[in-house]
Amino acid sequence: FDKWDKIVSEHPDHIAHLAAQEAEFDRIQRPKNQAAYQLMQKIVPSDISACSKNDLLSRGIKPELVKRFNERKSLRLIHMDKKLIAKTHIADLRIKFSTQGLDLIEYRAVFYS
Repeated sequence: FDKWDKIVSEHPDHIAHLAAQEAEFDRIQRPKNQAAYQLMQKIVPSDISACSKNDLLSRGIKPELVKRFNERKSLRLIHMDKKLIAKTHIADLRIKFSTQGLDLIEYRAVFYS
């Protein structure tokens, strides 16, 4: 069975079909992800990585949001430079910047960034 699965999965038509599906998915989801990204850029402070809890509270940000920003470090990726994200070690992306616990809007924004 594994032999036939390997033959099918390596077939050029199958690879082309998967690429077309991925492109179609991206075409449909990109505007939604971009809208979420733009919304979250307004909510998450641009200097979030350099701010302490007290700094955020002194700016008048609600304590619930401050707690969320501190617990969900992946939200920092929204304002992080794409080149810096690309240089970040995969272990940090999976653990330190884990997307677990994000709501759909936050997840879309982080994915878009």
